[in-house]
Amino acid sequence: MSIVEGTSRESSGSRPERAPHMSIGINHAHIFMGRESAAVRVSSKSTTPTYVHVSLHETGGKGEHPVQPDAQVSLAVTPGKFELAGGASRLVKLIPLDRSKEPGTERRFRLIFEEVAGPDGSQPQDRGVTWACVVSYRPENLSGDPDAPLEPVVSADPPHLTLRNPSPCFAGVEEFRVNGKAVEDFEHRTITPGGEISCEATVEAGASLTWRYRTSEGREHTGTATA
Repeated sequence: MSIVEGTSRESSGSRPERAPHMSIGINHAHIFMGRESAAVRVSSKSTTPTYVHVSLHETGGKGEHPVQPDAQVSLAVTPGKFELAGGASRLVKLIPLDRSKEPGTERRFRLIFEEVAGPDGSQPQDRGVTWACVVSYRPENLSGDPDAPLEPVVSADPPHLTLRNPSPCFAGVEEFRVNGKAVEDFEHRTITPGGEISCEATVEAGASLTWRYRTSEGREHTGTATA
């Protein structure tokens, strides 16, 4: 199975690139959700009916796994399966439910749209190809400061550079530099809430550290430190 996702660096409302010869398309690559409902519009690029199955997968530090119907995830997706007439479009809604038992950290999901066989056994035009929309889902009562800055940690023995995220929200690192030189191992990396990334690096005392990252709702943050 191949999955088509957006490549825009915008964190909300970005438009995914369209793969050639696909029968459907979606209008968002990334959605940021708070207490309000959200929706993704699925559009038919075909002249014949298309049958679409929608599933929710949770991602993060423990990899990706499908969300089971009985899982404690207070996020409903409707409809889960539908027929799309040729040239038509339909909204798939994400609806927050009871959030009182949610953990105090942001969660990240992928909403996957897959063309499936019709009730008459007809096979999809793009068998095995799907669309995916990233959903960043933030609880009302966070366990910490969502704007808590990233924390660089330099270790001399062994030589290591670590970037910690004390925030209960995801942080997308776009750039990290030591004395103006890019640390490529940190660029375009996502740090989970309370997580960290690290790499082998020798950083001299007094070196200048600078970095830039974005939170899920698209706000840019910068930071500086001296090793």
